[in-house]
Amino acid sequence: MGGFCVFGVSKTACKDRARRNTKTYSPTLKRELTIREFENLVSEKADALFAGDAKPKQISPEFDAPQFCREWIEVALRDGSIRSASVMARKQKVDGNGKPVHGRAGRPLFVWAPY
Repeated sequence: MGGFCVFGVSKTACKDRARRNTKTYSPTLKRELTIREFENLVSEKADALFAGDAKPKQISPEFDAPQFCREWIEVALRDGSIRSASVMARKQKVDGNGKPVHGRAGRPLFVWAPY
């Protein structure tokens, strides 16, 4: 299991989200959209999400060391497919008093935290 990953916004995730949230029926046109119309609408929504308020989430696989995350970011930034990339590390979750938080089975809970 890796202890590092990259969080950010990717065009692929934005396009998937836009595709899930786009209807194939247009109430203004009162008909089903053609494949080309649907894909154009999805692309417009995906571009708006990517440029706007998409929430950063895990966009890379888990890695064993932070330098692998940095290399992954370099490659992804070259083609412009991600933005707001940051390296995150898996750490044990703590409460407000600094005590470790445990799950139902008594095992410690882990979260992604900035590296």
